[in-house]
Amino acid sequence: YELFRAHHRKVSISFLCRRMGVSSKGHLCFMMKGKRSIPNRCWTPLVETFRLSDEQASRLLVLLESDAERFRTRTANRNIA
Repeated sequence: YELFRAHHRKVSISFLCRRMGVSSKGHLCFMMKGKRSIPNRCWTPLVETFRLSDEQASRLLVLLESDAERFRTRTANRNIA
């Protein structure tokens, strides 16, 4: 985000929220810090906003899928305990 923002000033937290359909800047910040998972519906807007190549997009999607699985596992473990 910071690297992209250095070259594209219009990309702000508010702009990302609007593009991704996230209602709260705070929630987006938690997503960026890894404290919340990024919902599947936000993945395509992320790729489009950051203008990723096909290779970059597929790598990002693999990371996001892995992250989503980590959050599902963590949530399941909390429910068991």
